[in-house]
Amino acid sequence: MIKAHELHFDNGEYVFFNIDLFSNHKSMSKPWYRENDTDQRNANAKTAYESLMTVTLRKPTGTKYRKFSDAVKERAAQMYNFTYEEPEVRKLSLWI
Repeated sequence: MIKAHELHFDNGEYVFFNIDLFSNHKSMSKPWYRENDTDQRNANAKTAYESLMTVTLRKPTGTKYRKFSDAVKERAAQMYNFTYEEPEVRKLSLWI
């Protein structure tokens, strides 16, 4: 999106689409922000991201899904020594 900004493609004439199947809440709250980048580049990226439509997976809600999520996290910890950082697992984790 920085390149789109540099080329002035974030002027309202263009729209960009992004499909993100594996994002987490932390990365989606400020997707333009890079801790190790300059304030100016982060500001430019934020402006460019206004032209971006991101499509993500819908996270199911409800008790049934919560129980499934807890079971996957427990099994991942026991069998693979893996700890999920997110409060719930993504539905794509069905393979575990």
